[in-house]
Amino acid sequence: MLIDAGRKAEAKIAINDFIASFSASDDRRQWVRKFLEGRYYDYKIRHELYEQIIFPVLLEGFNQDDSWSKLWLAKTMLNLADCRDLVSQIEGYTIAELLLDVYAVDPSEEVRQLLITEYIRGFDYSQHEWPAGILNGPNVTTIADCEEMLRDVAIVRSIDRGEHEAYLQQYKARVKKYIVRLRNRILEGDEND
Repeated sequence: MLIDAGRKAEAKIAINDFIASFSASDDRRQWVRKFLEGRYYDYKIRHELYEQIIFPVLLEGFNQDDSWSKLWLAKTMLNLADCRDLVSQIEGYTIAELLLDVYAVDPSEEVRQLLITEYIRGFDYSQHEWPAGILNGPNVTTIADCEEMLRDVAIVRSIDRGEHEAYLQQYKARVKKYIVRLRNRILEGDEND
């Protein structure tokens, strides 16, 4: 509210006072649980709040292999985009890796849907320039990358119940075609493509 009114300095002081008000770890854990479960977060949480209260609680749970903490790390991953030092504390886990860990313990419908959605988001990105190629982030896509993509398709198929079968078949076919292309380039001696 202070921020909306253009009173950023006052908002920062209020946030810092709020953060300083927590004296015990149990208080933090209870507040974080109530805060996260009381809302749906598909956007960034104020960075001071996330970095100083929420992330430390989730990291503690992550280090104890707590599935609730891993689920909420996955749900709030957008908050880590600008904080490389925080990402390194969770061993570089991706959203999909966190959700896979959670799904192994809690194969609920919510986690299943989040996991499928996350994989499909990745598949969409990797094939968005098709037929020019299959992408693997900012790096050159290798045959090993494509084989990993095919393993990811198998993971999604194992939990999908056929809902995305046509999509998965098309994606798998494209990846396989791209593997053939890469192998042909290697045979032709053009390893840089």
